Amino acid sequence: MQPDNGLYDAACDLVAAAQRVDRAVRREGVEPAMPATLGCLHSTLVALTSACAALSSGDPPGRNEALEDLVFVLRRAAAACDAARARTAELAQ
Repeated sequence: MQPDNGLYDAACDLVAAAQRVDRAVRREGVEPAMPATLGCLHSTLVALTSACAALSSGDPPGRNEALEDLVFVLRRAAAACDAARARTAELAQ
């Protein structure tokens, strides 16, 4: 398999997984799984942050500001997701 095909296939798998999570979260009785699910989403956001940072690693700073912005926003989203996980777990007790 070509590296570009592998990268694209992995991204497609991520979209499919996100769609499954979107469907699953709409079911009744999922509240007990919320903290663990948010933990998984946090880990996913951390991995996406790393992947996007790697995509821009060869660029000099400022060359691709849109990608740099994406990395920044993903870092913020990961932190927010972790905070939501902690708060959700706290409320569940």
